[in-house]
Amino acid sequence: DGQYSISRICNFLSSSSQSNTTPSILCLQEIESNTKHQQTRLWSASHCHNQPNEVASALQLPFVHFAPAITSVVNSTRVREKHNAEEARYGAFGIAILSK
Repeated sequence: DGQYSISRICNFLSSSSQSNTTPSILCLQEIESNTKHQQTRLWSASHCHNQPNEVASALQLPFVHFAPAITSVVNSTRVREKHNAEEARYGAFGIAILSK
């Protein structure tokens, strides 16, 4: 539905377990970590969330490792992605492993 919501993601992940327990290991792809309100990818929402840490906290998974694959910021026209070294230091897009 195009709505950005960390809580919906966490609710889905916690309810998708057959035994109603938090998984021991959770691997996530296409996850973002922004320390400044921005849009990192063309298809992502503008936000200021460290998604790996927020999901880990909600699911009580204390160990988090985020591996950024791309550091880019969408330009103001949203026509294409443009690497902006100054803005890119505030956001990254990649994969994460969360565990107990």
